[in-house]
Parts: sequence; structure tokens; C-alpha cells
Amino acid sequence: MACLWGNGSGVALGLAGQSTVQSEGVDYWVVPERGASPVTVAADGVRLGDAHATAASITADDRVEYATPVLLEFVGLENPAAGTDEYVLAVGVVPSGEGYEVAGVSTAGMTPGDPFYANGSSDGDRTNEVVLSESAADLLNASANESVNLRTRGGAYERLTVVNVTASEGGGMGSVPVALVHLSELQATTGATDGDQANQLLVRTSDPSVREDLAGRYPETTVVARSDVGVATGDVGDLPLAVAAAAFVTAVVVGSLAVATTMGLEVTSDRRRLGLLSAVGFSRRSRAVVVLSEVLTVAVLGGALGVLVGAAGVAATNRFAASYFEGSTVATFDPLLVPYGIGLAVVVGLVASLYPVYLSYRARPAEVLGR
Repeated sequence: MACLWGNGSGVALGLAGQSTVQSEGVDYWVVPERGASPVTVAADGVRLGDAHATAASITADDRVEYATPVLLEFVGLENPAAGTDEYVLAVGVVPSGEGYEVAGVSTAGMTPGDPFYANGSSDGDRTNEVVLSESAADLLNASANESVNLRTRGGAYERLTVVNVTASEGGGMGSVPVALVHLSELQATTGATDGDQANQLLVRTSDPSVREDLAGRYPETTVVARSDVGVATGDVGDLPLAVAAAAFVTAVVVGSLAVATTMGLEVTSDRRRLGLLSAVGFSRRSRAVVVLSEVLTVAVLGGALGVLVGAAGVAATNRFAASYFEGSTVATFDPLLVPYGIGLAVVVGLVASLYPVYLSYRARPAEVLGR
């Protein structure tokens, strides 16, 4: 029970901590109502139109620090020097002068703005810049200031310069290899220039009133705050709640059955003690209180043990996941799980006490003492 509760709750917190293209400085995401997860978006082509102009109009709001469209596409990258050719998740953005994180990768080192967009003509100067996540750099065996080739849909290659390799700070895409490029350059490479397409809008702001205005920018989209339980909609967003609910129900059911059975056997085998309590003047209600306190004590001690085992289980789960997926964290142990675990143990104790208390009422002290 302790392992199921601890790991289930920890995994639920870990899932809730993930985001679509999480960034430390971004407060809101405008994402399609369907296909809000990165892999789904990059595969099924859910798009938002007129992305540059929309982001510019949002940035013009005094309440907004910065806004950028985000285009997600799986592309092939080749490192001729190392002889590697791999697929990565390309993330097209419009960098700002201050820099920020998208998908856990910093835009530091990229030219601010989107020069190739050239007010919609897409005939400006290409930067041919790319920032790689550590996992992408390891996969391609590439480092800063080296050149890699981006494979276009026509089979040709475009040479890009790696301007930076950054490590994810715990948010974003985990171990998924990510390459940040300028939005218009990725649009031209993947055929998303028509309609100025993007998958999401990232907005940095400290004013919560912005959220209501963002909700009306596109039909069939949803605005997700960084503080929300899960930023992805649909199945992905519901997953943390489902895992947490399953862990809670499993802990209550399994724990109650285990404690009720154990304490029921204890009451049955210790009927003489109940008889002695009756002989010295304890009423049935008083004897029931004694049994209830014993059950709650056992349950709370089990809950405390469950917290310790759960913490160890979360650590073991993360180590196991890291051995297969470098840098990934699938479970989180929050200090609030300690009072939650003790409270859950009290609930288990109250539910489990019904059977032992019932047995104590059925006990016949006179019959027991006469033996």
C-alpha cells in the first residue's frame, strides 16, 4: 500500500509539473483545444494562423513583457563531421533581446527578432542559427560553433550554426532532443509559411487580467497558466488527476482491508482482555473506543512508514527512469505529501475500525471469563 500510494502520488505530481513547452519566464500558453501536447501537435498539424502579427499585437500590450509564436516540427539534423543523422524536435520561436527558455532550452545566443520574416515577405536575411539541448547535442555529437545540416522536405540540406548548447533546468521536454531555430526559417523549411502558421503562443506577463484577452485571440483554443495543474488539454491534462485518484482509492481500499483484517484477528484472539475490561466496569462503548484507538494507532504508524517508503520509492523510480532516459524525472516528492499521507492513514484507520469495533460489540465477556 505504501509503495502504491507513494509512487502514485509522486508520479501524479511529476506529471502535473510537466508542460507543453514549459519556460521559466512564460506565464501563459495559448494552445489548441485538441492536440496540446508537443508530440501530438508536431504530428497532426494543429496550427494557429497569422502568428507573427498576433504575437506582435499581444506584445504591444503594456501588461505583456513579451510574446512569441511557437512552431513544433520533427526534422532531420545531420552532423557531417561526426557522421550522425538523427531526428529532433525543432522549435521555431521569435527570440527576444533578453532571452528566455522554450521547451527547457534557452534562446541565449540567438539573434533577437525574426529577420527572415521581413514583415511577411520571408525574403530577409537568414540567421541560420540553432540552439541545441544537451540531449540533441549528445545525439548528434555536436558542440557550439559547429555546423549541422537541416534536412528540408525536398530532400535538400540547409547549413546551420550551433550558437549554443543549453541544459534543461527541469522544465520542458525532459530527454527529448530539441533544436531552437527562428520561426520564419523553420516555417520556410517545413512549408508552414502560408498563413504564417504556429502551434502555440507563449506570453510572459505578471498581470492575470491578460488571460481573458488571450482567450479571444483564436477560436477553439485554450489559455493555460504556468500555475495550472497540467497545461496540456484532453487526456494529457487529465492524467495527473487520474493517477492521483487511482493512488488514493487503491490506498484506501487496500489499506482498509489489510488493517481491518489484521485488527479483526487481533480482537478475536484477545477476547479475554475485553472481558476483563467489562469486568472492571468498561461499557461496550468504552471498549469500542479502546479498539478504535488501537486501530488508529496502527494506521497512523503505518502511514508514517508509508511516507518513508513512498519517498524511497519516488527516488528509486527516478533513478530507474534516469537509467533509460537521461535527465528524466517521472515522480516528485513534495513535502505536502507528509501531512497528506498521515491524513490518508487516519481515513484508512476510521474505515478499517468498523469491523474490529463490530467484533468487540459481539464479544460476550461473561462467556470468555468463564473459560
